[in-house]
Amino acid sequence: MVNLIEMDSSNYFNMMRATSSIVHPIMREELSIFKDSKELYEVISKIPEAFFKQDTSIRAYLLRASYQAVSSNDWKWIAPVGASIEFLLASMYYCNWIQDDKGGVRTKEEDKNILTAAFMTREISERVLKRLKENISAENLADISTLLNEANTIFHEGQFIDININTYPHLNIPASEKEMLDLYLDRTYKINGAFIERITRIGAMLGNGTEEQVSTLAEFGKNFGIAQQMVNDVADFVPSKENHYTSTKIPENAYSDIRHGRLTFPLIYTIHNDPNNQRVQKIIDVLTSKQTDKELEEITHILNQNGAIQHTIRTAREYKKRAKEAIKNFPLETRRLFNSTLVLIDANRYYKSIQKYC
Repeated sequence: MVNLIEMDSSNYFNMMRATSSIVHPIMREELSIFKDSKELYEVISKIPEAFFKQDTSIRAYLLRASYQAVSSNDWKWIAPVGASIEFLLASMYYCNWIQDDKGGVRTKEEDKNILTAAFMTREISERVLKRLKENISAENLADISTLLNEANTIFHEGQFIDININTYPHLNIPASEKEMLDLYLDRTYKINGAFIERITRIGAMLGNGTEEQVSTLAEFGKNFGIAQQMVNDVADFVPSKENHYTSTKIPENAYSDIRHGRLTFPLIYTIHNDPNNQRVQKIIDVLTSKQTDKELEEITHILNQNGAIQHTIRTAREYKKRAKEAIKNFPLETRRLFNSTLVLIDANRYYKSIQKYC
């Protein structure tokens, strides 16, 4: 019997690579205008170059899938929107490097360069959309630009919550579990759910989908984005020696959330549900003071032992089910375009790494 999960997963990665093969050359062309200034090019291109090496652009793929869900036309003409989305993502990552102190110790000059890269990639994101002006109306182009601007604004609102509100020192403790989870989920939607919600909406709009189709695909994107961010929050507890390098996760960034006092789902679950007061106190100690690598690894053990990691994964899978439910009325072949992305929620590569610390 054919394993549909494996087949969907294989098809998904093949389609992601095929999508990247169309989107990435557009990005390279946009970056090439800076090559006369080697120093500036190196500053701006660091994250886009990491995207090129990874060769798997999930957001550009979801744009394509949403378009193909409602249109039989060749998707390649919308590739500049995929490039715009990837440059916007790069801008978000650059900002996050500064806000989360990621990438190791840096000089003030290096921080300023990262800010320059954030501003410039945001500008490129807006500029590359103009490649569509011969294909769609000025009004539709403005609608796409507005949606991406919204995604960017909401992302930074989420970052503000993460830095200033959703932290142990700032939150009014003892807050109820519901209050803490509501704040966490609002932050999670804003950091990732809102962006992917708008990506899938844009894809369906470009394919001239019906109002119902556009709303349905946006609902898929929102729930998938929340689930994906929850999985990312689990991965934050993977010790640096186990951390697999990606464009956004490097070993030096392990435990970034807890080192900044941020209350992610596994920590909220532990504070309110772990009957072992010593373990809860250990979590609070790490949230409020600098700890060694060994002490941080102990947190991973605690979150495995008390079920917090598994509970977070189960909750992420609930959002995955909501995403799957949203597209249930599409034909099977269309659903499989999206179901393949959901495999990442069930079988993320970080799960095995983190299970070593039970």
